[in-house]
This record gives sequence, C-alpha cells and structure tokens, in this order.
Amino acid sequence: MKNLKLIIFLKVKNRSVYLYGVKDKTKACLVTISNQQFMLKDIDFISYIVYEDINNIAEKDRNRLLSASHKQFPDFEDFKLNAEKFFRQELAI
Repeated sequence: MKNLKLIIFLKVKNRSVYLYGVKDKTKACLVTISNQQFMLKDIDFISYIVYEDINNIAEKDRNRLLSASHKQFPDFEDFKLNAEKFFRQELAI
C-alpha cells in the first residue's frame, strides 16, 4: 500500500461516493479540503477513508478529516475484513 490514492469513485442513487486511501499528512489534508469544498458547494456525496496506518497521521489531521468524512477504516487490513459487509449495509447494494 505504498501509494495509497483515491481508490474508487462511483454514483449510487445519484450520490457521488468517494473512497480515498490516505497514507500521510499531505493526503489527509488534500482529502479534507476536497470534502470541505464538496460541502460548501452542497454536493451530495459520501466519502470513506482507508488509512495506510491511522497511527501515522497526527491527531489534529485525523480529527479534521473525521469532521469532513463519513466513515474511516484505520488500516487496509481492517478495510479488507469489514468493507464488504459495511458497504452492503450502507449503500444497500
């Protein structure tokens, strides 16, 4: 997971769904800014964050991202274990 990036973008029930990979502070800040811009423009979206390792991100950056996203997975292993069930329930797919 060395180059964790935007993993997926799709439309579900006319809502944009973003799934971001976050590996460092820079990526956390960029995702936070993107999501805040979507909010300011009243774009109907959901964003999910998959950290490479949540412990590599400073608490203040995690908190900002938490306020600007819908769900976070602390690492890729957690995502692999829990994402399918979560998305089936959350997105009703």
